[in-house]
Amino acid sequence: MEKTQYTLKRYKKSKKLRLIIKRTGEVVITAPYLLPLKYINDFVIQQKEWIEGKQEIFKSMPQPNIKTKKGDYKKYKEQARILVHQKIEEINSFYNFKFNRIFIKDQKTRWGSCSSRKNLNFNYKIIFLPNELLEYVITHELCHLKEMNHGKKFWELIEQTNPEYKTHHEKLRTFKL
Repeated sequence: MEKTQYTLKRYKKSKKLRLIIKRTGEVVITAPYLLPLKYINDFVIQQKEWIEGKQEIFKSMPQPNIKTKKGDYKKYKEQARILVHQKIEEINSFYNFKFNRIFIKDQKTRWGSCSSRKNLNFNYKIIFLPNELLEYVITHELCHLKEMNHGKKFWELIEQTNPEYKTHHEKLRTFKL
C-alpha cells in the first residue's frame, strides 16, 4: 500500500487534528504539539480514500488565476470599495446585521475576513470574481457577524440567501490569489 505524503505542522495552541488538501493536491496536517506521530499516521491512513477523491477533483478542475501587477491595488481599491458597499447593502437588507467598518485590503491568502470588532475586510481582487462568488464571499463574511465560526448555524445562515453556497465555496477554492 502506497503511503500518503503529507506536510505536518504542529502548534502548541492547536487543540485538534486538522486535514487540509490544497488546490495543488498537497495534503497538510495540523496537529497539537504533543500528539503522537503514530496517531497522526493512522488518521491519514483512515482518510486515504477521501484524500485521493478530493485530489482527483482538484486535478480535474481548471485553476483560474487572477493575475495582478504591482500598482493594481491602488488602481482598483476604490472600484472594489464601491462594489463591496453596494453588495453588502443589497445582501444585508435580508440579514440586517450591524457592523462597524469595511476595509479593502491587498491580502495574499484571503478573499475576506470578519474581525471580533465587527469590521469586514475584503481583498480588492474580489472585483475579478464572477458575481455569484463575489456574493458568496460577502454573504460568508456578513454571516460571521452573527456566528464567528463555521458551525452548522453559520452554514444555515448562509443558505438562507445563498442556497448553492457549497458549490460556490468549492469553486472559490479553485481561484488563486
